[in-house]
Amino acid sequence: MWEEDLETTSITLMAADGRLIILEEDGTLRIAEATPASYKEISSGVVHKGENKYPKFFTPPVLCNGKIYCRNFYGDLVSIDVSK
Repeated sequence: MWEEDLETTSITLMAADGRLIILEEDGTLRIAEATPASYKEISSGVVHKGENKYPKFFTPPVLCNGKIYCRNFYGDLVSIDVSK
């Protein structure tokens, strides 16, 4: 019913509580409301900036107990508290 162009090469995502949690390959995390009528981004940010290496996030984000976990190709794990 709608399309959203995120201008990225690869994304992984999960759905929770009527929202999409989208992790782009470059480490950009987006949270959006998605309904049959529209896509509305609530927030976004870069979860990890590696030194001298490309982050390469290919693993889907995980939501557990109010925290979003993001792991990159190199095994770095980032936890973001979204419970508030």
